[in-house]
Formats: sequence, structure tokens, C-alpha cells
Amino acid sequence: TRDYDKFDEAKKSVEDFIEFYNNDYPHSALGYISPVDFSRRDGSPEKQNIFSKVA
Repeated sequence: TRDYDKFDEAKKSVEDFIEFYNNDYPHSALGYISPVDFSRRDGSPEKQNIFSKVA
């Protein structure tokens, strides 16, 4: 954990984490790719299989 002196510092830290989590972090439920990369995929069979795992 980290203490923040200003709200803006905490907000920036959260925004940076969300950016990392959505753009760089590989998610196992998405076949170890980031959510952004996953959303850029076409309707390939691999994409369809991933959805069937979470449904």
C-alpha cells in the first residue's frame, strides 16, 4: 500500500494502473493477451472458444 498526500496523486496512480491492466497485462481468461489486444481480434474460433469458457 501507499499513502498519498494529494487526491490527484492517487487518481493518477489508479489511472496508470488501469492503463497497464487493460493494455499490457496478459489475462489468463483471454488466452494470455491484454483486453485491448483481445478486443482487436476478429471473430476467429479462438475468440469464440474463450467466450464459451466464461459463459
